[in-house]
Amino acid sequence: MEIQLFQQSYRYLSLVQAFFILITAISVFDLGYCDHVNKGIWFNHVLFHLDQLPDSVKNSAFWGEFQFWGYCFAIVALCQIMKVFPIGMCDLRKAGCLSGAVAAITLIVFTSGAIAACYQDYGFWTETLSSLVDYGWLPTILMSWGLMLGGLLALPFFVNVGKELRPAPCSIIAAGVACFSCIMLIFTGLLLPTDEPFNHGRFAYLFFLSMALAIGLFASTFRNYSPTGQFLRISGWILCPLVFILVLVAPSSLIPILQKFLAISYLLWLTGLGLMVCQKDYLSMKNDTGES
Repeated sequence: MEIQLFQQSYRYLSLVQAFFILITAISVFDLGYCDHVNKGIWFNHVLFHLDQLPDSVKNSAFWGEFQFWGYCFAIVALCQIMKVFPIGMCDLRKAGCLSGAVAAITLIVFTSGAIAACYQDYGFWTETLSSLVDYGWLPTILMSWGLMLGGLLALPFFVNVGKELRPAPCSIIAAGVACFSCIMLIFTGLLLPTDEPFNHGRFAYLFFLSMALAIGLFASTFRNYSPTGQFLRISGWILCPLVFILVLVAPSSLIPILQKFLAISYLLWLTGLGLMVCQKDYLSMKNDTGES
């Protein structure tokens, strides 16, 4: 039965890959054809340059022939990964916990590396983490890619947490808010090197505020847990409103140190959340196998 499901999903994924490879090939051909025939076969013109399209779409830094190819290639790559690690034949709980651990390690290693690359010039107590991009290509790459990869890797972790914790409505909402926060972190890293076409700061603020809200919601799910769960519950309820107060009313002179304080607090709290979920998974697996 599992083999049949695997073969069926493999076919579906192959069809998805074939579709996106085909439309990429059409778009690439059309771009070259446009050099000889006005507007080519109208494929790219309709998608990207049609007069009826809003200016916000036609002039967007996230929409165009090359960006479109990048999105298509990403979908094809994701399908290929799903072929190698089929969802129906892997432990999603372990994968979720693993992605959370890798996300935390990625953020710590990349940020520490960016600071170490310019530690002699960087003012740790007086400059924000985003200021690291002013000290050369290496800190810029480490900070930008660290935030993007960390946010991307954390998404499966929060999906798994939302599925495992109870009560379900609260945990699902918390997971949704946390995923939104991860997307804001990805955009912060994407825009960080040049602040174009938007300023990364607005996404960074949204990340801190939405993650604080997610932590407060997650804390509400710890009702009948161990002392560690009770500690996470109380600390989460303290951290959530505290972040809103600090972010909204803190003087600008304190922002560099507050930013680092909040980042460390988030990592510690979310690490505790991950350990709780992994422990819950371990106990549930023992119960499923009948172990004492």
